[in-house]
Amino acid sequence: MRIHTGEKPYICKCCGSSFSQSTTLKKHIRSHMGAKDHKCQQCSKSFATSYYLNIHIRKHTG
Repeated sequence: MRIHTGEKPYICKCCGSSFSQSTTLKKHIRSHMGAKDHKCQQCSKSFATSYYLNIHIRKHTG
């Protein structure tokens, strides 16, 4: 429901970004820690998010 109301009670202590869900905040905090859990199966390069991995994969497929 918070998504619809715009309420974002979960705030990152590192940068002040706010989120409507605690799980989204937890994923965000991992970015500050340098976590790169999304690995390309073709070249083993790693990325912080699946979004950036998918952009990278397009380079392999043309």
